[in-house]
Amino acid sequence: MFLNSNEHKRAVIEVETRDARFVRDVQARYPLHQYRRLAGSCTAARGEIRGELALIRQACELTARLPPAARIVKPGVHECEVEAELAHEFRPEPRPFAYPPIIASGRTPACCTTHQ
Repeated sequence: MFLNSNEHKRAVIEVETRDARFVRDVQARYPLHQYRRLAGSCTAARGEIRGELALIRQACELTARLPPAARIVKPGVHECEVEAELAHEFRPEPRPFAYPPIIASGRTPACCTTHQ
C-alpha cells in the first residue's frame, strides 16, 4: 500500500497533517500490511506531465473558441442548432469531440428529436 506524505525539501510541518494522521491510523489498524512511500512514484510520474501539458494547452486553445460559438445561444434557438454550431466551430480539424456535447435548455422541440 502506498501512503502519501509531504516530502518536499522546503516543507515546514509544524502541526501534524491530515496525511500523517491517516498514515498513523492505517498502520495501527493494519500492522501486517506492507507500506511504501507514494512520493517516489509521484516524482517519477512528473516526468510524464510535460507531454500532458502540451495536450492541455491544445485543449485550452480549442476551448477558447467556445465563446464565439456560444454567441448563437439566445431565446428561440434550439439545442440541436447550438450543437451544430459547436460541431461547425470545433470539427474543421479531424478531432472528434472528447465526449458528446450535452446541451439542454428545456423541452426538446420536434426538429431535434431525430438527432437523439
